[in-house]
Amino acid sequence: MAILEPEMAVLDETDSGLDIDALQVVARGVQEVRRVRPELGVLLITHYQRLLNYLQPDRVHILIDGRVVESGGPELAERLESEGYEAWRTEASETSETSETSETSETSETCETSETSETWQG
Repeated sequence: MAILEPEMAVLDETDSGLDIDALQVVARGVQEVRRVRPELGVLLITHYQRLLNYLQPDRVHILIDGRVVESGGPELAERLESEGYEAWRTEASETSETSETSETSETSETCETSETSETWQG
């Protein structure tokens, strides 16, 4: 990350399999690079709060089944840690069922004419 100097770094489950000492080393490394390069964007993907104890996120997004179901500040990660994913899974499931029903009716309506169909596909 420091050597390549990207505009954006994607850290996908960087904490996977790390013990607490290694986790702290990784967090210090990310903090140091961000200190030197404050313009660097970092997308940190994790399933656990523990890395966020060392790296303070600006924004937190909860994804379920490939969809963002809620966004917020660092307090959202703390809430997720204490409550678990189940509340969001239920909400995402209900939202998904509702949107699939409305998408189906929109699709059948918008595909009735070729002009609308071309616009819809594009």
